[in-house]
Amino acid sequence: AAVARVFDQAILAAADAPYDSFEGDEKMRLLSVLASRVTIYMHPQDLALHISDTLKGNSTRLGKVGPRDPMLLPNNVCVVNVWGAAPINPNIDTEYTTHQYYRHNPLVRADLIGVLHGLTDDAIGNRQWRAEKRWYALGDGKGKF
Repeated sequence: AAVARVFDQAILAAADAPYDSFEGDEKMRLLSVLASRVTIYMHPQDLALHISDTLKGNSTRLGKVGPRDPMLLPNNVCVVNVWGAAPINPNIDTEYTTHQYYRHNPLVRADLIGVLHGLTDDAIGNRQWRAEKRWYALGDGKGKF
């Protein structure tokens, strides 16, 4: 029996979930069935997720490195690497090193608004497609993608 879509948009911003969450039906893969569109925001220097990785002994976190194997993602799941939108200097830019970059950074907020307004992934500004990673890089290119 087909499962009805329950959500139009599902957004995982700074997701403290295992990076293999979309590889098996027992984790988050079914979210892509319940939602018309899933957007994962990741930031490689999210300090809260770094702590979750190391001090708690968790597996690598989805919101820090993205999915383990992007080729296994369903077509309605999009990954956005926001490092380029929030260049990091921990001594100066501490608001962007927190787990709250999606609230504090204006480029990330604008991207979220585009997603919530139903713009296609290619139509959202300040994104650069990285085919080899199968994700979008957000920002001006000054951050590491």
